[in-house]
Parts: sequence; C-alpha cells; structure tokens
Amino acid sequence: VSTQSTWEEKMPPKPAPSADRALKVKIGTLKRNLKDLEVCKAEVQRETERLEKMKSQGQETKQQQNCLDESVAMVSDAKNRLNLAYTDLENAVTAAGDDESLQELVTEARDILGKAQEVLTSA
Repeated sequence: VSTQSTWEEKMPPKPAPSADRALKVKIGTLKRNLKDLEVCKAEVQRETERLEKMKSQGQETKQQQNCLDESVAMVSDAKNRLNLAYTDLENAVTAAGDDESLQELVTEARDILGKAQEVLTSA
C-alpha cells in the first residue's frame, strides 16, 4: 500500500459555481447554439447548391446526397441543442428572480432568449 496520496486527494473540493457565473455560462451556451444552427443551415444551403450543380452536369450524386442528408441531420441536432439551451437559460432567469446583483445579466439573458425565440419559431 502506497503512503503517498494522489494529487486528486490533495485538491480542495470544487465550489459550486456562483449564480452570476452559472448565468454567464448559460448565456454563452445559448449564443453558441444559435451560431451553430446558423452555420448548419448555411451548410445545408451550400451542399444543396453543390448537389444541384452536380446533377446539372450529369455527375454521380450519391456521395453528395449523403453529405446533404448528413447536413440536414446536423440542423435537426442543432435545433434540439438550441431548445435545451433555451429552456436551461429560461429556468436560470426565472430562478434569478429579482436578485439585484444579477439584473444586468438577466437583461442580457432576456435579450438572447428573445433572439432564440425568433429563430425557433421561424425554423
């Protein structure tokens, strides 16, 4: 039996993230998911155009169709992640309530929630 302890045992326990830190993370997550969805939609558009061009030139399109199908699946996945991030941030804003120290972050969160809501309703 070793008498030396591992470095993990020497580390103090991680504190729970502060409310403002948690809110910042959730805001960042929603922003990232919005951008991911944008990128995925642009990729579907690009792959669709490439497929149409290949078809018009009489080229083999099976592989390109597979690429397009994969891109469409990525959009669906991005929407699901966006919905989860939206709900998570919405719950965090509700939990923050009237905490004066978080009002600036709550305002930012509400702005990004509004943008996400527009994207989700138009998608």
